[in-house]
Amino acid sequence: MGYNDAIYDVRFPVAYSMLMKFTILRTSITSYGFTLIEAIVAIGIMTLIGGGIVAFQKSVIVNSKVLQGTLVSQQQVRKTFSTFSAELRSASPSVNGSYAIESVSTSSIVFYSNIDNDATVERVRYFYATSTIGSTVLNVLKKGVTRPIGAVYTTAPETITTIVYDVKNSSTTPIFTYFDSAYSGVASSTAPLAQPVPIAEVRLVKMSLAIDPNASRSPIYQTYETQVSIRNLKDNL
Repeated sequence: MGYNDAIYDVRFPVAYSMLMKFTILRTSITSYGFTLIEAIVAIGIMTLIGGGIVAFQKSVIVNSKVLQGTLVSQQQVRKTFSTFSAELRSASPSVNGSYAIESVSTSSIVFYSNIDNDATVERVRYFYATSTIGSTVLNVLKKGVTRPIGAVYTTAPETITTIVYDVKNSSTTPIFTYFDSAYSGVASSTAPLAQPVPIAEVRLVKMSLAIDPNASRSPIYQTYETQVSIRNLKDNL
């Protein structure tokens, strides 16, 4: 074996070993890079899916609250209309002989009616007001009931309850409008009595409530209406 052969025999294993290490390293780098891309893509997909799930859950929660608020408001309005209609329809003179209707305005009405079928005629007041719940101020419809002491109402205590929340009536949508005996049954063809309303001419009262139970969202009012003829004051039969 010559000198050059000896050198070749000694260097060849070294060169081969280096070549193998380079090949392994390159393969490892290539494999590592492919795995990283896969991970990035997977993370991106998971992020999109997770974001979609969160958005969907938020939408479900918000819509559930909106639906719940709307249902509660509808129940409040339905109950109020039923009670108001029965009480006003049977309005009558007070125990001291006062006229069946005491006062009227676009935001309140006061009348006398035997609301609990006993021997006493109560003074009933429906009126628009504000109510504070925590730090939130709400526009509401309230009801006040006064039972007379003897034949006197002014010194008797008034029991006040909130009956409808989230009332959004404006000056263009009065809560109470009043009609006389000429009312045809169609509000659009019969003008209501002008303010100040002459109480003696009132024969029918319309209550309108604009409700928005979800104040945190864009205002979408729902308007409910009922109208009541006062039985004891009818003169157009």
